[in-house]
Amino acid sequence: MNLDHLTEEELNMYLLLKREKIIEDAQNDFYEFCKVLYPSFYKPNRTFLKTICNTLQDFIEDKLINPTTNEPYQNLTLNVPPRHGKSFTIKNLEMWLLGKNNKRQIITVSYSRDLADLFAQQVRDGIDVEASDDLNITYADIFPDTKLKYGDSSKRKWSLEGSERPNYYATSIGSAITGMGATVGVIDDPTKDDSEAFNEDALEKILNWYDNTFASRIEKGGKTILIMTRWSTNDLTGRLLERESSDWYELKLAACLNEQTGEMLCDEIFDIKMYQKRKRTMSPEIFMSNYQQEPIKLTGRLYTHFKTYKKIPVNEHDRPVFTKVIGFVDYADKGKDWTCCVISGVFNNELYILDVLYSQESSDKTEYKLAEIIHKNEVNEVTFEGNAAGSVIARNVEKILRSQFNNHLTTIKTFHQSKNKESRILSMSSTVERLVYFPSNWNDRWNKFYLALISFQRIFKNNKHDDAPDALTGLVELIESGGKPIRAVKSLYSYLKG
Repeated sequence: MNLDHLTEEELNMYLLLKREKIIEDAQNDFYEFCKVLYPSFYKPNRTFLKTICNTLQDFIEDKLINPTTNEPYQNLTLNVPPRHGKSFTIKNLEMWLLGKNNKRQIITVSYSRDLADLFAQQVRDGIDVEASDDLNITYADIFPDTKLKYGDSSKRKWSLEGSERPNYYATSIGSAITGMGATVGVIDDPTKDDSEAFNEDALEKILNWYDNTFASRIEKGGKTILIMTRWSTNDLTGRLLERESSDWYELKLAACLNEQTGEMLCDEIFDIKMYQKRKRTMSPEIFMSNYQQEPIKLTGRLYTHFKTYKKIPVNEHDRPVFTKVIGFVDYADKGKDWTCCVISGVFNNELYILDVLYSQESSDKTEYKLAEIIHKNEVNEVTFEGNAAGSVIARNVEKILRSQFNNHLTTIKTFHQSKNKESRILSMSSTVERLVYFPSNWNDRWNKFYLALISFQRIFKNNKHDDAPDALTGLVELIESGGKPIRAVKSLYSYLKG
């Protein structure tokens, strides 16, 4: 807008009206409030922050409706990657809520007393500012009637003018909460670190404290907000979602939106290079939970340990010493199943996994990719589980191998699996852990396959898919059943690469 034609008086009036409009918007819109006070963080291109702010405001204003009860949600869990402003935004929310209603009572909990005190102090100091007489806008300009009560503003517990009861109380997990209820209860990162996150006793204590202390302080109609870095399905968020999933609104944002394209939630905060570095250096289980909001159920897992190798077995001439290369294919016979092909070199009756195809793509794409991976790895013998569509797929893959790859050496076999799948996978689990070796970087190479195996539960009904362990079990059964060795072994120089 061109303001050059305005007189000084008209310009001042315009700026005054504009300032009043900005203040009015900040009073009524939480995202605008954050933008006004902290414009360097709440930038227009950081759209995920607007999503968080709008979701929090809708939650507080009873606009998030639970489809199960047709009533507003009273509980919200916010799961966002580290350093993406979740705690900062919650502190701003508390300031905004107290500005709109100085009768509100807020209890904030963190994993340590020092962190809780810092949280409370930052909220208090954010409110205790002077109004501005220029173009800058402060909290006091937006909410001029919200002031700390003189003589009642300690670091941990304080009140506002006009309130008969304390408005804010901060404490730590495990501490007593007495003499105060809450219209809004906030738990910010209840778990300190990975050592606590995977300690069952510590996790049980956190849940017991939540049930017996924290929840009892939330007043009727009050709101609970749980924000945390995810660790596993056994953390506080995981347990509450499992126990009472229909009572919680869950907002979760992954750091990486698309690994292939490098699209991130926010490149300015955490770009694809940082993501890839953390993925290489962190424990895969922790990384997927922390940054991708894909927590893994670590207790009750069927497989507890997988062997790895950095280099395949070779002889004194640095040539592979596999007696044969075999593959096993479990083809997806249902829409949501996964086609799983596992290829392995056999040495001393042990299996060194060389390649994996784990896909939910349609059959026309999968058939070609199966032929391609079999040919590329110079497989001697591939066994297809012949149930349902498996036999048809095996014939189609064989045709592609012969006609498009000119491969007449790989033997394609099918068989009908008559044994119970659950009993096979369970009974062979220890054998799988004993005989199978994966490349040391298998998490990066076949991430979804990796996650499917390390999170697979011993109680079968707790699993959505069993394709990965089924194929791996089938591969192990090929060498455990005493199959005849293949004498003609082709050149395996390609496995020396990488």
